[in-house]
Amino acid sequence: MAPDTYALRQGIDHLPGQVGLTNQEPGRTVQKKKKNRRFSRQERVETVNPRAVVNLTNQALTDEEHLLLQKGLNFVPTPAPLTELETRIEFLEFERRVRLKHYFRDSEDLDQCPTSFRIPSSFTPLLGQNKTLDKFLTELEGHIITISQFQFF
Repeated sequence: MAPDTYALRQGIDHLPGQVGLTNQEPGRTVQKKKKNRRFSRQERVETVNPRAVVNLTNQALTDEEHLLLQKGLNFVPTPAPLTELETRIEFLEFERRVRLKHYFRDSEDLDQCPTSFRIPSSFTPLLGQNKTLDKFLTELEGHIITISQFQFF
């Protein structure tokens, strides 16, 4: 009796010697698809290869610096994505800076006392002082909201 027929009659998918094989139809054996190791979420253990990086300075490199330099010159770290709240806070800070630049554009240099002695200001110029600036910031906020909806969902 053939092993496939025996397995079918016993109601099992495979025999001990046939790991990875399943029976879709009687008499037909199909091999299971192997998992792609490229996308596994296992943490990689990286080791320092001292020959991979040539240090031309007198300063000793740490293991972390060696590991980073081993990745090559084309390595670009990917920043963590911002949350919707962080994006909104960043835009409000940008809007305040732009409005302050516009508000104080004709003022002379105000840096008369050192920064360490200055009290931080929370002043934000009022809306409506420059219609073009208001329109630009409103349109920019709309575009950022539209883009961030695609990013967060």
